[in-house]
Amino acid sequence: MSIEFLKKNKSLLKAFQCGIERETLRVTSQGTLSQKPHPKSLGAPLTHRYISTDFGEQQLEWNTPPCKTFPAAIRFLEEVMHFSLTKVKGELFWPFSMPCTLDDITIANYGTSHEGQEAMIYREGLKGRYGERLQMISGIHFNFSFNRPFWEKLHRFEKSRLPLQAFIDEKYLGIIRNFLREGWLLTYLFGASPDPKMPYATSMRMSDAGYYSRVQNQLAISFNSLKEYLADLKKTISTPKKEYRDIPLQLNDHILQNEHEHYSRIRPKAVPHKGETSLEAIEKRGIEYLEVRAIDLDPYHALGVSPEHIHFLHHFLLYCLFKSSPPLTKEMQRCLTCNQNLVAKEGRKKDLLLQCPRPTSLKKWGQRILKGMEAIPLNTPLEIERKKLEKPELTPSAILLKDIEKHGYQKVGLKLAKHHKKNLLEKPLSSKRLSALEEEVERSLIENQRLETASKILVSGYEDLELSTQILIGAALKEKIEVEVLDQKDQLIRLKKGNQVEYVKEATKTSKDSYISAHLLENKEVTKQLLREKGLSVPDGKSYTHIDEALNDYPLYEKKKVVVKPKSTNFGIGISFVPARDQTTFAHAVKGAFQCDRSIVVETFCPGEEFRFLVISGEVIGVAKRVPAHVIGDGKQTIKALVHEKNSDPSYYRDPKTYLHLGQAEKKVLKEQRLSPASIPKKGRKVFLRHNSNVSTGGDAVDVTVHPSYYKIALQATEALGAKICGVDMILPHPKKASTYAIIELNYNPVLFIHAYPYRGTPRDVAGPLLKLLF
Repeated sequence: MSIEFLKKNKSLLKAFQCGIERETLRVTSQGTLSQKPHPKSLGAPLTHRYISTDFGEQQLEWNTPPCKTFPAAIRFLEEVMHFSLTKVKGELFWPFSMPCTLDDITIANYGTSHEGQEAMIYREGLKGRYGERLQMISGIHFNFSFNRPFWEKLHRFEKSRLPLQAFIDEKYLGIIRNFLREGWLLTYLFGASPDPKMPYATSMRMSDAGYYSRVQNQLAISFNSLKEYLADLKKTISTPKKEYRDIPLQLNDHILQNEHEHYSRIRPKAVPHKGETSLEAIEKRGIEYLEVRAIDLDPYHALGVSPEHIHFLHHFLLYCLFKSSPPLTKEMQRCLTCNQNLVAKEGRKKDLLLQCPRPTSLKKWGQRILKGMEAIPLNTPLEIERKKLEKPELTPSAILLKDIEKHGYQKVGLKLAKHHKKNLLEKPLSSKRLSALEEEVERSLIENQRLETASKILVSGYEDLELSTQILIGAALKEKIEVEVLDQKDQLIRLKKGNQVEYVKEATKTSKDSYISAHLLENKEVTKQLLREKGLSVPDGKSYTHIDEALNDYPLYEKKKVVVKPKSTNFGIGISFVPARDQTTFAHAVKGAFQCDRSIVVETFCPGEEFRFLVISGEVIGVAKRVPAHVIGDGKQTIKALVHEKNSDPSYYRDPKTYLHLGQAEKKVLKEQRLSPASIPKKGRKVFLRHNSNVSTGGDAVDVTVHPSYYKIALQATEALGAKICGVDMILPHPKKASTYAIIELNYNPVLFIHAYPYRGTPRDVAGPLLKLLF
């Protein structure tokens, strides 16, 4: 043991972060399992950072954030439990690890999002593998990590040749191996789930009658190196298990559904980034902290764990770090599990011998561990724990068993639950903490709604594809049409139904439209010419291939408002609106359009509102009124804040590509209105950020119905170009009656999502007609 390092660096012994997780059952005032759902007043359990549920809907789980001191973590847990008690009217928190009488157990409900459904299916799998009653056992998880300065100094002190992160991984794994060897001591000293039928039991929760999997014990995942750990865990996650094949609902029938199912008294962890699994996080960045799971709830303490217990855990982990930790064979790991089971079931038995690696007195081995811990320069009162080894009747399990035998399990549990509730509520909750927790409730509900909204649109497993393609894929899968992504970047998929195969690019580029139709639709000037020949109304205009030519023609447009746009691009790219008698803006618009294409179009601006008609196979599937990017003032927030709020609207899914922005173009439009991003518009004022109405620049698509005459015009326009799938953009001054109109553009490869999921209005089935056309 590097006592010299510890003596020289005492301050580093406090260079850590810690966190506490506590589980509990919500029970009625009679001590029976609550049948109420998780209260909405506590937020959404899937997205709340501190208040969640574990296996059951009635099984609360509290999580503290990473804290720099133990008192900070303990105080946070105390406050979040106080807050929770004020929200669960008439209910109590069960103080024992082992559950109350269980009648109707409801698997935790996480909502309709992909993430929520996956969490629920995972729990169905646990139910099928281990039984739901086992999953309702509660406990404490203690998360702990040494800070970077601690590791850097120890790395230099030991003159290790390993890279720093590899050194950290090795040390954390050494702690885990020693914990597996000697962590049974924690079960003896602090175990608090005895069983009247087993007079010497310390912790049924930590025995093979509690959180235990014979399958996993047979495998004994290695902690000898990070490479071995990852390889073993990956194997269990990917290897089918015959015994699990017939479970009706689960993520898969593998030995483990995922890494979270790995039941170990202590686990290496890393914080996953967005889109990562916990295992991927460890593989990419190494071990960041340890999760100690072998802790029963202390029924005599309101928080379920005492400060003294936390300090002892810290001391014990330091002991495990500085004690030699040779590799463990898998057979040795299985043998050590037998030690743990023996202590959990018979730990208080007089002269108990542990069998691994050789028969050894529990009392003598325990005293040896405590003596080794004394060398760590911490002020943990070890004398109390030493007395427990001498007198088993002083252990929490013995004290609790005596109470249960005298008064009954249910009565003791109910009495303690009421006592803890009173004590917790007597301690005031600061207004600052109360406000922060209320804000977190609101944030979690909004985030959960956002996930559910996204899940209505995004197709699980295909989220990286653009939205219109996902809409088509989702409908195809429902119709039992085979889907294969040939090129994700190119949005190219293959659909197969029976012997028929169709290739689709970007959702609406299909074999049903000819190659020449595509080119005609992409050329705005030719499109206008062909529409004009069919007697359809289009704006007057002219195309240009040279900047000077366009600039010299300014006198033709000086007295009217015009639109300047690239000849072939879509999605509103390079489009500018130029007011009359503004040569400077005209020049900027021309130059901007030429940056997007080799030729441009200048045409007369047509007054009215813009509508997109989606035509598929001779039928108008939907009409969307397109409103330029805008926000509506509330008299309180700045335009910048309103933009953020609209982009974050949980009831409407915005792809990042369709977000509202406050770039140069938007600031220019604001300036025209004598506004800036910092302006606070009056309540109800509509502030436009763009002139063009493209959804790709933040515009809204509102599903509407218009006068029947315009449907006929849209079909005539599409037929004139020979297109099967087309987006017809029309300006209508009077959409509800037959009147003037102007077709400003026909779009090859029109987006589907603005009709399938409009900002407001009726969602339209766009994929059904498209699949009907294809097959």
